Amino acid sequence: MRLFWKNRIPIMITVAALVVFFVAGCKKNPELPEDPYVPVYDQGSGTNEDPWLISNAEQLDSIRNNLSAHYRLIADIDLGDYLADTPWVPIGDESNNFNGVLDGNNHTITGLTLSVVKSQSRAIIAFFRCTGEAAEIRNMFLDNVCIHGTGYGTEVIAALVGINKGEIKDCSVLLTTEGYMSQLGGLVSHNKGVITSCRADVDMKYWPARVGGLVYSNEGSIHDCYTSGTITGEQWLDAGGMVLENWSTISECHSSVDIINTNQTKGSVGGFVGEQSTSGTIRESYSTGNIELVISSLFDTFSDALTVGGFVGGCYLCEEETIENSYTTGNVLVTIGAGNFSGARITIGGFSGGGSDLTNCYAAGKVTGINTGGLVGADNVNAKVISSYYDSETTGQNDTGNGIPKTSMEMMQQATFEGWDFTSVWTIDEGTSYPFLQWQ
Repeated sequence: MRLFWKNRIPIMITVAALVVFFVAGCKKNPELPEDPYVPVYDQGSGTNEDPWLISNAEQLDSIRNNLSAHYRLIADIDLGDYLADTPWVPIGDESNNFNGVLDGNNHTITGLTLSVVKSQSRAIIAFFRCTGEAAEIRNMFLDNVCIHGTGYGTEVIAALVGINKGEIKDCSVLLTTEGYMSQLGGLVSHNKGVITSCRADVDMKYWPARVGGLVYSNEGSIHDCYTSGTITGEQWLDAGGMVLENWSTISECHSSVDIINTNQTKGSVGGFVGEQSTSGTIRESYSTGNIELVISSLFDTFSDALTVGGFVGGCYLCEEETIENSYTTGNVLVTIGAGNFSGARITIGGFSGGGSDLTNCYAAGKVTGINTGGLVGADNVNAKVISSYYDSETTGQNDTGNGIPKTSMEMMQQATFEGWDFTSVWTIDEGTSYPFLQWQ
């Protein structure tokens, strides 16, 4: 004690110096961002005029820490090593939407992996869970995206956005999925915003029970988009090459997705849209993908129903929906399995399974199955078919009342298509091609 008291002044000076040093060391470095959760980006301040610039996986992942800022990629980013031990954690949620801007600046994000597990609650799996009305995502390519599923509960699944309320423009995805999952879209699952000039190249297989090549359910607007690839199922399958459920507007789009199922029981399958719904409108679009289904012996003729069309499958709660100035050249090949299917609720059409109002449309692919029609399936449920045609030679059909049968040569003559606009909508190489859309 005496020793301490004798040396009290030097000790007090030392303690004071340590306190000063500690306080000084804890002061915020003025060169660091004010938000301690945001990494040091290469440049920028997160505004529209001065977006944060992203060049690596860590910076890309940190978008989740500020959901309203502006970001721009300045390099291609490979997430392979970054996600080596764990799949991507989706950004945002239904309570906290991403409402910022992500400009891909024509760069590529590679190696995104997503995992779907069965859940009793609503699981939203994508790069972004939810984007709000102010969100913009543009000029970005997601390459080699892989989604693995052990789910099939109440999942909402896509590569880029689970639920979109904003604007997505000039984006594309190369996607592979396998396993069990539902409400699957190639680019977006539920679209309530605007999607323009986007593309999805998909390889979806095993049991994606309800799936759309670009979007699962559309309640917004889709324009100038393209899908390609394959959707392959093993059991019940609802599928659309572009969109499964269309409740709103699709225009000037093209799908070349092949849809294959070796064990089909029930559902709606369309080369472009699986199900048209109330107020759903499709204009100036076409499909070229083939549909090949084998109806399972498990098909219940009392409770199951199947509608298949080269362009659109079935129609759900249809009142004011319409399809106009559109066509399909894809084959619709449905093989009937063993068993008695007399009286089964199965309708197969070259263009539509039935129920959709059609104006200025045509079909030219081969059609096989039961209850078939060259343009529309046998049971059209009071739908209107106006100035619409099918090739009786290539489809192998010759029904009347739901579309007008024409020979292949007649289908290559402008005079066949009464009332069609060959000034601003359609064009034709007389005698050598079917009509095609001017925007093509």
